[in-house]
Amino acid sequence: MKTIPAQLPMILHYLNGESGKENVKESLEKTYEWLSYKLSRIADHEQVKKLKAKPYDPQVQEQWRQILEEAIAEEDLFYKELEVMLYEAVEFIQINDPKGYQTLLANQNSLKTETSKSEK
Repeated sequence: MKTIPAQLPMILHYLNGESGKENVKESLEKTYEWLSYKLSRIADHEQVKKLKAKPYDPQVQEQWRQILEEAIAEEDLFYKELEVMLYEAVEFIQINDPKGYQTLLANQNSLKTETSKSEK
């Protein structure tokens, strides 16, 4: 796994945001708790909690990637299961908060543009 699944930063960004529908956040929190539980042997809860705060930071994404890779290698987490859970969570946002989903996409695209400009 060279990169973290694209859905993870979107989910974390939605959870960190002040806006957003409460029922959507509650569902996403359950997904995050599931992931945190799956990673508990690899990374302590506090480390995962810190990584939740800045989902689009490239250094944070690299730490997520390393933790996820290790969890998959140790068979504490299965990549296919992770993909399905994250995909379903983003789909849940899209269905239940279309406006919030569009905002997430716009933020993600603007951050990608900023990152690629700074790398040049």
